[in-house]
Amino acid sequence: ICFAALLSLFGNNLTGSIPTEIGMLSPLQNLFLALNKLTGTVPSEIGKISNLNVLALSDNDLSGTIEFEGPICALQAVGNLVELIADCHKVECPCCTQCCIENPCPADFYDI
Repeated sequence: ICFAALLSLFGNNLTGSIPTEIGMLSPLQNLFLALNKLTGTVPSEIGKISNLNVLALSDNDLSGTIEFEGPICALQAVGNLVELIADCHKVECPCCTQCCIENPCPADFYDI
């Protein structure tokens, strides 16, 4: 069985919501969903991806809150999630490491 450490769907004009089943991709280390047209809230099931180092969600139409005490922010507490990028003017994200406050984000915003 082969598992990917990186899933980059960056800039593919994806629409709809992020499926909760994404939490089943436990081997992932980097998840790039930025620069799409995703809607809805950020599923807390992403917090089940225990090896996640980078999560890029900006430049979408996501909304809601990524709870500070929730499973996604908890990945930072254990030292795994080092980059969490979101549109902080749309998604309340107290544990984000980078907040895009423009839409679209500046071109150099994704130099991580």
